[in-house]
Amino acid sequence: MASQPSLKRAFTTVTKTPSLIAMAIVVDVFFIIAFGGVYTYLFSDVATQLDQLNGIIAQQTAAVTTTGPSSLQWPAEASALYNKVLMGIATLIGTFWLLWSVTQGINWWLAHEEGGMESSALRTLGRMLLLNIVWIALALLIVLGIAWLGASLQRGPVPLIGPGAQQAVAVVLLCILGYGAIASYALVTHPARTMVVAFKRWRTLVPRFALFGGVLIALGIVTALAGKASSWLGLLCLVVFLGWLALCRLWFVSLAHDIARLRR
Repeated sequence: MASQPSLKRAFTTVTKTPSLIAMAIVVDVFFIIAFGGVYTYLFSDVATQLDQLNGIIAQQTAAVTTTGPSSLQWPAEASALYNKVLMGIATLIGTFWLLWSVTQGINWWLAHEEGGMESSALRTLGRMLLLNIVWIALALLIVLGIAWLGASLQRGPVPLIGPGAQQAVAVVLLCILGYGAIASYALVTHPARTMVVAFKRWRTLVPRFALFGGVLIALGIVTALAGKASSWLGLLCLVVFLGWLALCRLWFVSLAHDIARLRR
């Protein structure tokens, strides 16, 4: 299997180039801090505006209940709050897209460099910006589509699909989307070719992706629990978590190049 030498090569590269792994960890830490700060700032405003909007809706609902539909009015204040909420959410998504694309573009470029595969940093960043427009749009489409479908199905006397099933469908679709996104990142110069091969060989690749992803989730849980117990312990676990993430990128890149060579 191509994945075995790719995995061995990834571990070997990590031991030989610890400075590049450290750089990848620093870039990921920057993303966490930068987006975390923006999220905290924007979410506080959006949450306040949503509370105000919900208060207006509650008042209008109470008025309709007591005096009838003729009393229903949509105040200008509510329209202004609605527009602010949409603008805040759009700004948050746009900020995530920019920070994620730049930081992950740098880290996937580093993964190519660590693996001895020549690539252009600017080209990688440009492709990452374009690819993430597609992936983020598809992710939003899935989430909104499932939410709309769930609301539509709940209107009947007997719900056809419960909330748990809706969430399960959303998770499965997002996992498939994430699989395609990782495949496109791993060989960013030829994302379409890599995704086609990745989906054709899913029986071989998905279990390995699941293994790496499972370890990543477990490390994330341990990091969260450790952070509650001790800041220093949480920081140490975060470094381990990000180090494993860097190793995953390197393995995905090596595997993608192996698959590309086998396909020729």
